[in-house]
Amino acid sequence: MQKPHKTHSGHPGPYIRQVVLPIDLSVTAAAKTLGVGRPALSNLLNGNASLSPEMATRIEKAFGASSEALLKMQAEYDRSLARDKEPMIAVRSYTPSFMSIKAMQIEAWAERQEARAELAALLRRLVVSTGGELSKADFPAYENSQRKGWDGTVTAGSATPWIPLGTSGWEFGVNQDAARKAEEDYTARTKAITRQIRAETTFVFVTPRNWPGKEAWAAVKRATGDWKDVRAYDASDLEQWLEVSIPAQAWMGERLAIGAGEVQTLDACWKRWAGATNPEFSKALFGSAAQAQAETLAHWLRRLPERPLTVVADSADEALAGLACLFEREPLQQTDAGDRVIVVRSADALSKIASATRDFIVVMTSPEAERESAGIHRQHHTVVVTRRSALEDEANIVFDLADHQTFETGLTAMGFDRDDVTRLARESGSSLTVLRRRLSDLPAIRTPPWAQKDVADRLIPLVLVGAWDSTSEADQAILSDIAARTHDEIEQTIAELTAQEQAPVWSIGKFRGVVSKVDALYAIQPFVIAAHIKRFFQVARIVLSESDPGLDLPEDKRWASNLYGKSRRHSAALRQGLCETLVLLSVHGNNLFSSRLGFDVEAAVNELVRQLLIPL
Repeated sequence: MQKPHKTHSGHPGPYIRQVVLPIDLSVTAAAKTLGVGRPALSNLLNGNASLSPEMATRIEKAFGASSEALLKMQAEYDRSLARDKEPMIAVRSYTPSFMSIKAMQIEAWAERQEARAELAALLRRLVVSTGGELSKADFPAYENSQRKGWDGTVTAGSATPWIPLGTSGWEFGVNQDAARKAEEDYTARTKAITRQIRAETTFVFVTPRNWPGKEAWAAVKRATGDWKDVRAYDASDLEQWLEVSIPAQAWMGERLAIGAGEVQTLDACWKRWAGATNPEFSKALFGSAAQAQAETLAHWLRRLPERPLTVVADSADEALAGLACLFEREPLQQTDAGDRVIVVRSADALSKIASATRDFIVVMTSPEAERESAGIHRQHHTVVVTRRSALEDEANIVFDLADHQTFETGLTAMGFDRDDVTRLARESGSSLTVLRRRLSDLPAIRTPPWAQKDVADRLIPLVLVGAWDSTSEADQAILSDIAARTHDEIEQTIAELTAQEQAPVWSIGKFRGVVSKVDALYAIQPFVIAAHIKRFFQVARIVLSESDPGLDLPEDKRWASNLYGKSRRHSAALRQGLCETLVLLSVHGNNLFSSRLGFDVEAAVNELVRQLLIPL
């Protein structure tokens, strides 16, 4: 069947007249043949009525045309008409009740000094999380909130109850006299923008205050024809708009101190991370990692939701801080992705938002939330944040130890000199989680979760040794001696500690070690007794006094001493670890242990070094 000809309305009715009905048959005669009234057939043929199944059956029986083909033609037209009207249909999307934010709370927030700069950020989140087919959503916030021109501009390919179809210019303010502010902004924009542009632009004014006269004001301005359309929103409109945007609810809930932190923004996660240190943590410390991983994240977001993205670091908080930096890097910075992120910290919170229809990005930080998330990764882009030791082999994004250049750049930005950088790199092992703990004034952060007596008793010998080869029988014997435990018990301890938040030890292949000796020594020093230190000096003397059999070889063959079976019994990792501990004890030992234990650690180090040097 040919494609139907269309009237001004596009209705397929005329095609029936031209192809299905005999040309020499009048409408009256055709109606009589079909057994219907002339007005009914006339409306169909003139495109003023749709083809019904009954009428299609009558035409088939009377003139032999396929009723199925005719009804398919009608259905195709109806779908086409619906597609044409779709951008203009503005309805609220369903969003489950999660956080109730009332107009009076929004008004109270408007009294705050920072509200003017933050209002743009709220509107931007509302627009990008509820808008349809957005090609532009520009709302300069915070330090850029006083930029000249529109307070905000939006270009939308489809309408919503709050976002007009096409281009809209937004003005807003927290002034108590909302009507006066709206009038001033309307007059200024009308004078500054040409009539041709105004004819294609909707003027929108927003106030977080209660403005009873908003509808009347907008109606008067709309009647002037100065703009394509004029709208005005107040606190009650923002209340209703917030109901359909979970990211905006989370953002606003943080400012109103409601919601118990179950759902957060990445901005709040960064502030929680950076605000714990003195001076405040610099984003430059995540610079190289964020730059390297940004395209991975951007590529994943460009694809339809299919499988979760896994992000690991030394701690979940570090991973969240790294993500906050990632969303500010190119090519992500030019998108609205960061405003659509919500961090979910509990299974209960996830279950409340799981059925939301609007697109947002879910970041889960707990195993409980992961278990509750069944299927959500196929509806929304979902990120699983965890510790390095828990999922490193399967991770998509890894925030590793900071490289030297990044570490130096970040600390320099925080006001530290080169000597401080060297010291902090040594003390933290270049781990940003450990660095944050070293720079924090908060006891709860300075003391890691594993600094408890039952853990410390097993951790102390490992910290003193530093690193070792778990397959070396000689190393196993040394560890068993200093820890007074079997090798299997030590391996069990390593397995348990690497599973802890902010794990103090690492396990890579056959090697084991401590993340940061200084960090661990300061954390567990209240549980160290003299016997621990004495056992350390005993095993250090045994290991470090072992002669190197490779020296028996000619000088040109010493590099291949392992091939000739001329190598020390103990691993180089163990020797290096013991030497590092000796250096640390000579610098920090008396400060940590002298007054409490009555043990002159520095003198013990000097005595051991003299004994080791005597044969030489």
